[in-house]
Amino acid sequence: MSKPDLVEVEHADDLSTQSLERVGAHALASGEAIKVRVSMQLFDRKSGKSGQYVGWRNQNWKFSVQDVEQARAAQRAIDLLFDLLAVAGVEFTARALQQVKDNVLNVQSAL
Repeated sequence: MSKPDLVEVEHADDLSTQSLERVGAHALASGEAIKVRVSMQLFDRKSGKSGQYVGWRNQNWKFSVQDVEQARAAQRAIDLLFDLLAVAGVEFTARALQQVKDNVLNVQSAL
């Protein structure tokens, strides 16, 4: 097996959960799901004096969760994705996640 194409991953942990708690309380009171959007951005060195992040067009994902606990579980899943990218590289991570998805779909179709 070849050496993985390692990825440098930085994580800025938002220690304040006030926004999640506030949005979760509002969703609970209104009987609605919590809506989440994950967006990708690219670092553009030619933008401004020291560069800046710009949106990667059409690269965002939206999903809904039922409550704060599910939102935290989704955050943990995303954390695991980036942890795997950092330790195993892009290609391995993509293959591993495809296998997991295929296995889940096979189990679901058997039910």
